[in-house]
Amino acid sequence: MSADNDYLTPIKEIQKIGKIVELVITEGQPISENLRNTVDEVFELNEDDFKNCWNGTYISNRRQAQTTPQHQ
Repeated sequence: MSADNDYLTPIKEIQKIGKIVELVITEGQPISENLRNTVDEVFELNEDDFKNCWNGTYISNRRQAQTTPQHQ
């Protein structure tokens, strides 16, 4: 969990070998546009997300999208 631009070089190196880089930040945490545009995805967690993690009931938006049947 960091929004530090010092990670730009390692992030790019990791992406060069085909890995996906996801950034997790807390709600309202400042993040540079450069960092936001470099990572593959940004997850912004709020207080409810942390409570659900603690309780073992957190389900990410990505997981919800994968498990929700698509209506055609």
